[in-house]
Amino acid sequence: GKEVFQFDGWVHPDFRGYLVAIIGTNYALDRRRSSGHQSIVNAVRCKDRTSMKFHLRFGFKPIGKITHYRVGKFRWNKVQMDDRN
Repeated sequence: GKEVFQFDGWVHPDFRGYLVAIIGTNYALDRRRSSGHQSIVNAVRCKDRTSMKFHLRFGFKPIGKITHYRVGKFRWNKVQMDDRN
């Protein structure tokens, strides 16, 4: 099936509480589904409990982990995917 990666966004503090995240997420999910995408992958920071809870409410499930490393000016990521079977 078709899979799409959707970058996570955030809502400016001045606009929180106005359903911006819910409306935006519904819009994005509807567009992806109407385009024929069957899976949507979204990166959420593990420590961002609010975002994690929000995405779980929309049916997202954790499928892996991205660890960010920084040593001086060097940066890299380690991606670990869970077994999807």
